[in-house]
Parts: sequence; structure tokens; C-alpha cells
Amino acid sequence: MIFPKKRGFLLVCCLLLLCGCGGSPEEKRDRFFSRGERFFREGNYVRAAVEFKNALQIDPRFAFGYYRLGMVYLKQGKLRAAYGALSRAVELDPELLGARLARGQILIMAHQVDRALEEAEYVLAREPENQEAILLKATALLGQHKEEAAEKILEDLRKKEPSLPAPYLMLATIHLKRKEPKKAQRYLEELLTKHPGHEQATVMLAQILEKEKRFDEAEKLYLSLVSRAPKSKGPRVMLAGFYERRDNRKKAEEVLRELLAQYPEDEEVYLILADFYRRYGEKERFVKVLEDGISRVPDSFALRSVLSGYYFAWGKRARAYTLLEDYLRRDKTPQALQARFLKATFLVREGKREEALQELERILRENPGDVRAHTLKGDLLFKKGDFVGAIAEYRAALKEEPNSVELMLRLARAHFKNGDLSLAEDTYKRILKISPKRKEAYFGLAEVYNRKGKLDLARREIEKILQADPDDVEALRMLVGLYLREKKWEEAVAQIKQHIARRPDNIHYRLMLGELYFSQKNFAAARKALEKALELDPQNPGVLFSLGRLAREEGVLEEAISYYEKLKARNPHHPVVNLLLAQLYGEAGAYKKACRIYEEVLDRNPKNLIAANNLAFYLAEYEPSPENLSRAESLMRPWVEKFPKQPELVDTLAWIKYRQGQYDRARELLEGLGDKVKKYPVISYHLGMVYYRLGEKERALEYLKEALKGQKGFPGRKEAERVVQSLEKV
Repeated sequence: MIFPKKRGFLLVCCLLLLCGCGGSPEEKRDRFFSRGERFFREGNYVRAAVEFKNALQIDPRFAFGYYRLGMVYLKQGKLRAAYGALSRAVELDPELLGARLARGQILIMAHQVDRALEEAEYVLAREPENQEAILLKATALLGQHKEEAAEKILEDLRKKEPSLPAPYLMLATIHLKRKEPKKAQRYLEELLTKHPGHEQATVMLAQILEKEKRFDEAEKLYLSLVSRAPKSKGPRVMLAGFYERRDNRKKAEEVLRELLAQYPEDEEVYLILADFYRRYGEKERFVKVLEDGISRVPDSFALRSVLSGYYFAWGKRARAYTLLEDYLRRDKTPQALQARFLKATFLVREGKREEALQELERILRENPGDVRAHTLKGDLLFKKGDFVGAIAEYRAALKEEPNSVELMLRLARAHFKNGDLSLAEDTYKRILKISPKRKEAYFGLAEVYNRKGKLDLARREIEKILQADPDDVEALRMLVGLYLREKKWEEAVAQIKQHIARRPDNIHYRLMLGELYFSQKNFAAARKALEKALELDPQNPGVLFSLGRLAREEGVLEEAISYYEKLKARNPHHPVVNLLLAQLYGEAGAYKKACRIYEEVLDRNPKNLIAANNLAFYLAEYEPSPENLSRAESLMRPWVEKFPKQPELVDTLAWIKYRQGQYDRARELLEGLGDKVKKYPVISYHLGMVYYRLGEKERALEYLKEALKGQKGFPGRKEAERVVQSLEKV
């Protein structure tokens, strides 16, 4: 790194001396900065961040302050925030090479190897022998699949600096990727002669031996790490992992238990052991370890976080909240805000959004720069439809992380929903400058242009996605939709066919073509497209579903049933498939099969309204035994009490009463629907039959004729025709 600890410390001292001892802004800035450096060295990154931010408030153009803040975020694993701070440092001082190298490492982690290589080259142009820059360049070249170029750089560095471990490790990794374990082993063994006991080299070598089934030798290496560093946790954890992979769970547990005995007040060890029990489904021991940990380390948020998350997931929500509230009472430091944020997320999951917002407000009062709190608050306001409020929150978060693509995507969507199309467009374009491959930004721009009526521009953005990923189904679907908006059916079909030609094995494209033809009532073309898709994947659920729907539309019920039976065989408990299949059996007159499926659905979910209503109606219509009518009534009564004005439900219960001979009660139910009755032929038929049984012939004729007005079929239509004929003869 460009600023090792000693150089960084000397620089700070020089700055302090230059600033003098007065109360100038520079002196205040440097005092905050000095405290930040001290906290950083101590590993107290939360306090370090606070001090560096204080320094930057005094001097917003303090490049080195942004650099060190970026390093804090990097240590905390906050990569987006780290990247933002480091970028600001480089913007203010392009020659701050340490910031460039740190930013390069983040770019590597983000798989943006081209940009990481640019950072490395920039540094090497100024410091050709900079080892960190050389290693960054080699890593970037590996990311570009230029292994030979990377290998040459690493070999040269290894020869110049034979005691530097990194080249050996990277060269070994290259050979492992090439499936050349012997060559990798030689590099690792050479490194271990220079640095006996080097942890990473030992682990890599042990892993090679494991793959070669040389388990005794691998075990010796893991044990050697433990013996070399008896007070270090890492080697014991790796040894336990080795025993787990060997299916020696007992030994793995012993190692972890010994580690806990050695570190009885280390939260990390409790978490490792708890996770061990979680993997094997030992819930009681999992909880016991965490509870023991909390009793020994009561100020540990990590332990409470895991245990409260477990309680919440398993429905013990009161316990989850109690754990967090207890922590909030104990800890008044900024770290307590983590517990409050977790509480807010629990409230969101429970649907208690207003309470969650209150918790987030409390967090932001204590820490106005809390990015997570601003982001979640923005998300909640967005869901409420308060887009102006959401925009304010996302902007506040972006002040802390100005280059966060995720935050910018949220902001752009909020602008779009708020009708600020130009702001949304600008934000999406800004995203693409930072991250040129983000599909969401191209989709977002397409939506903006679509809303503006600039359909050519919208199509151009979607075409960019398809150029990069010819198999992107959502992109093609949106492109087709843009053509359909202008009623350009032929162009829409042509686009799908063009992409099928490019990707003939893409079933989703053929399915899309079939659906488009289906929507145009071109059933022959739809069938051809869908059957070709079925050839590619005979069990594809989307294709089977569409073919079943097509067969039903064509009136070929047996074929439709066969497709849905295949879907049911793939997923026997899928409620939609079961309901559709039962409906098809009903239409085909196979009422017993339909009833059996409805019973299956209700066995799994007694609250399925459609299954309850249809089963009750079938029992009343086709098998009206006293037992079946009683069962049908028990199914429907609770639903009618809950939805007393829902015509379909009231009608079913009324028909049950009719079948039971309770004509007055049936009349009362149906007349309660008022004018809604005549909107449904089957309900008009039922009320007509009720009047017929009650001897009110004129009213019976009125409603029965109303039912028969159209050509639509319904259960009982022939009976309605018969009764009308008999009444008209009188």
C-alpha cells in the first residue's frame, strides 16, 4: 500500500505540526483525523468513521480524509460506501495512489476488471515497482482470462521478490484452475520453505491433498497449523471443517467445543458452534449455544441478532423483540442502532410499516447519515405511494454513498413513479456511466421513453440488452410489448421469430410466440409454436399450461385435461393447476373426479375459497344426498357470513337450501342480492326455480326467461327450458 502505517503516521504528525496549535479549522480537522487514525489502528471502525466524517465536515475537500474513510468502510465490508469515499478522494487528488489501489481491489470484487486494470496501470506509470499495483494488474488480467500475461508478471515478481508470498499463491491458483495440482503443489511447497507455517499456503496444500484422497497428510497439515498457532481460532475452525468433510461430525464438534472452552467470551466462537448445530438441524443445541453466549457476552449484538432472527422466523416474535429491547436498554452507544434497525426490519416483515418508520426516525435522529435507515425508510415511503418522501430519503443516502448504483436505481424509480421523467432519465444515464452493464438502467430508460411516447428510443434501449444477452426473456417481452402498443402485430411476431432464429433452443421465445398467436386467436399457429417448444422440453410447465389453455379454448377438453394432468404429476400440490384441472373435469361432466381434486385442495388448505365454493355447488347439484348437502352447507356458511353480498357464494348456499327443500330460506338469500341476480344466468335460474317451487309462477317465468336470454350454457339450462315450456302451457 502507498501509505504504510509509519508513513501515514508521519504524514499526520507533519500535518499537525504545520497547522500549529491554534483553533483554526485545519487544526480541528486534524484533531478529528488523528483520533480517527487511532481508532482505526485499534480496530474500532465505527468510531474511526465518525472521527473521519467530523474531519470531512470541517474540510469537505480533504482528499486524504476520504481515503481513510474509504479504508474504514472497506474494513467493515461496506464496499459501496468504500468505493464512494475512495472515488471522492481520487477526484480531489488524482495522485492519491493508495486510494486508487484500494478502489481497484473493490472493482476486482465487483468483477469490473477492465476498470481495475486502469487503476493498476495508472499507479505503475508513476511507480513501476509498486508491488501492490503489480499484483492488482495480474489479478485484473486473470479476470480478463489473460492467464499467460498474468503468469509472466507473477513469475517476474517472484524472481525479483522471492520472499513475497502473493506471487506463489496466485501462481498456484492459476495451475489449480488449469487442473495442474502438481505444479500448484510445487509453488506452495517452495513458499512453505521460505515461510514455514504460512497459513494460506498450508490450507491450499491441504486442500490439494484432500482432493487426491491423501487424507492423513491433509490432516497433519491442519494439525500443524493448530500447533503453530495454539491461540489462534482460524486453524481450529479449518480443522473442524476438515473433519466435517470427512463425515467425522463427532471430532468436528470436539474441536469446536475445545475452542469454546479456550475462548468462553468470544462471540465469534459461539456463532461458529451455533452454525454447526444449525447445519445438522439441532435447534435446541443451536439455541442453547446462543443463549449461553449472550449470558457470557451480554453486550454482543451479533449473538442477539442471530437468536432473535431465529425466534422471529419460527413464530416466537415476542422473544425476538425482547432480545432486541434488552440490548437497547443495555447499550447506549451508536452500535445500539443496529438493534433498532433489526427491530424495524422485523416490523416491516410483520406488515407494521408505521411502527417501523418510527424506529427508523429514531435511528436517523441519532445518526442522520445512516444509509440503511434512509434506504429502508425510502422503500417504505415508496410502497405507501409517498414518492416525494422516498426521493428525499434516497438522496440523503446518496450523500453518504454517492456512487451507489442500488440507491440510484431506487431514486430513478421514485422519480419515474412521481412523474419526474427527465430526472429519472438523467439518473438512469448516470448509472450507466458508472456501471455500463446494469440491465435495470436500460429497462428503466426504456420505460421512461415509453411513457414519453418515444417508442423508437425505448426499443433501442431494450435492443442493447438483447445484444449483450440474446436470451433475456423479459427484454424481448418488453420489446414485443412496445410494438404491440402501436398495434404492430407483424413486427412483434417478426421480432420473436428473429430471436428464435438466433436462439433456436430458447423455449421461452417459442412460448412467447405461441402466446402472441393465441392472443390473436390464430390457434393453428399458436399450436405449431407451442408443440415445437414441447419437443425441446416435453415437461416444461409453461408450455404444458399454454397447450392446455389452447386445447380448452378449442373445446378439446380431453386434450386439455391430459396436459394439466402432466402438470399435476410434476407438482401434485400446485393449487392453480389443481383448480383448473378440477374445473375441466367439471366441464367434461366428470364431477366425481372434480370433487376429489377439490377435496385434496381443501385438505391442504381449508381456506381455499374457490375449492370450497365449487365443491359445495357440485355436491348440491350432482350428489344432493342429505350427508353431502350437510357437508356443502358447512363449507359455505362461514364464507357467506364473511362475504354476505358476494353473489357466487350466496347463490351456492341458496342452492344448497333449495336442495334441502328450504325454499323460503333460499328465496331470502337470493333476493338479498337485489339487481345483481339478473347479471348471472345461473343465479337467475336458481331464483326462478325457487319461485317455481313456491308456486309463484309469474316470477318464476320472469327469472327463468332471464336466465335463458343468452346462449351461454350453465348447469341446469335444460331444466330451465323444460320448466319454462311447462309454465307457458298453463
